[in-house]
Amino acid sequence: MEGDFIRFKEDYNKFRSECYNTIRGTKEDLQEQISVSDKFFGELTTQLQEDIKSIRHLATNEMRNQEKELVNRFSGQFDEVHNFVTKSVKELKDEAASLQSRFQLNTKKIKQVCSNYFHKYETDLEEVKIRISNL
Repeated sequence: MEGDFIRFKEDYNKFRSECYNTIRGTKEDLQEQISVSDKFFGELTTQLQEDIKSIRHLATNEMRNQEKELVNRFSGQFDEVHNFVTKSVKELKDEAASLQSRFQLNTKKIKQVCSNYFHKYETDLEEVKIRISNL
């Protein structure tokens, strides 16, 4: 029996040693796989960061280009509107000046007609007074 116990102990120690070796080997394999995975995900993260940076740069440039395009387009439209308003104001001022000069000319004519009428009326009235006084 004692021989069985020694054999059992030796078998147990051998089995335990094999289990530890297997576990140690598995642990080393897992650590290596984790290291490889970490390296892979690190590279993937770096690549993703570079892609994000590149996309951000492209988007920023595109936005700046669109901003310049819009500013140029609206500046051209602003110039067109400014020119139209300036031209319209000038035409209105010219028309107002023309109307004012015609109004002043017509007012002078009306004054002259009224003056002539009242002068003739006074002359006729004086004539009538003289005729009445002669009668």
